[in-house]
Amino acid sequence: MQARIGGRPRRCDYASIMTATEARSQLHRLEAERLDAVEAGLGGNTLYMTDLHNDIAASRALFIGLAVTEIAVLRGQLGDRLQG
Repeated sequence: MQARIGGRPRRCDYASIMTATEARSQLHRLEAERLDAVEAGLGGNTLYMTDLHNDIAASRALFIGLAVTEIAVLRGQLGDRLQG
């Protein structure tokens, strides 16, 4: 798809929506990258490590949000609504 200047923003591509399982895998890959970076001597590279830390934090938040949402949807489908 080509970008259009002044055009409407792209609609959500539902084929690329991430599941909690996929988000968890992404989080694990980033954590493995952090370990590899430290082992490779990049632990002192503040810019790289800060960027990686921020990516891990965002990935963790995404995973938690998706997991909670998937649990809530499942509970709703089972008819077990929360009270309160």
